[in-house]
Amino acid sequence: MTDAKAGRSILQCPKCGFKVTERLPAGRGPAQCRCVACGETLKAQHCCVFCEFGSEPCRVNRSQ
Repeated sequence: MTDAKAGRSILQCPKCGFKVTERLPAGRGPAQCRCVACGETLKAQHCCVFCEFGSEPCRVNRSQ
């Protein structure tokens, strides 16, 4: 089963490269989150952290 079908996305920190699998929310994802490895705050410039740093976009952008 792919990450998209399972409702998950792998977020990757652009600073340290740490990866974590997160469940996709029903709508738009959060605009920012903190990397648990290095403490860097990941801030989305457009939609959400899933669309910018994830292996799968949020459900809002996937449906367009």
